[in-house]
Amino acid sequence: FAVGGGTCLFDMPLNASPATVDSASFDRKLEAARGRAHTDFCLWGGLVPGNLHEIEALQACGVIGLKAFLSHSGTDDFPKADPRTLKAGMQRAAPPDASTANPQVRGIVCHQGHARWTHV
Repeated sequence: FAVGGGTCLFDMPLNASPATVDSASFDRKLEAARGRAHTDFCLWGGLVPGNLHEIEALQACGVIGLKAFLSHSGTDDFPKADPRTLKAGMQRAAPPDASTANPQVRGIVCHQGHARWTHV
């Protein structure tokens, strides 16, 4: 990939097992790439029902954002985010004073439902 001109890779949270929905899965992916990656790489975190308590840990790991699906994602280990999870996830990812809050999170991107929220 680097020879062809690409210089950075962004791993989506559900494109490799395990899905990146907690700090343990982030660490597993990071370790798998360490020493093997020939480009810069970043990891997206996932927002799924049941992992709201993991958002701060994912941010501390350095995810570039959180991804959520509003319909079936195509894999059972990355379930769609219900409205409560989505709203609470956005509130945790970027609280009202987001201009001074955790700068590591870049936003939540929702697919298959035309909802989009970002904080840059």
